Amino acid sequence: MMHINNRSHYDNQQLDSNAAQAIATQAIEQLMQITHFSKSQCLSLLSQQLAHEKRLSTASTSYTPVLEQSESDYIHALFSS
Repeated sequence: MMHINNRSHYDNQQLDSNAAQAIATQAIEQLMQITHFSKSQCLSLLSQQLAHEKRLSTASTSYTPVLEQSESDYIHALFSS
């Protein structure tokens, strides 16, 4: 018998959101213990780190070397004619 997943997309998003919230809360608590900073200071540290990570991921995905782009265009031209 085939198993049918009865959970909706909303349910999955809610579970993911709950898991993310639990992980974030635990990370803040651990930072507070390690650094002896206040909750707001730890939130600021995490926010800065996340912004840095976002900049890095955006920079790495938006940069396409010219040689690779030329090769891609060439291969596309070969198969589209």
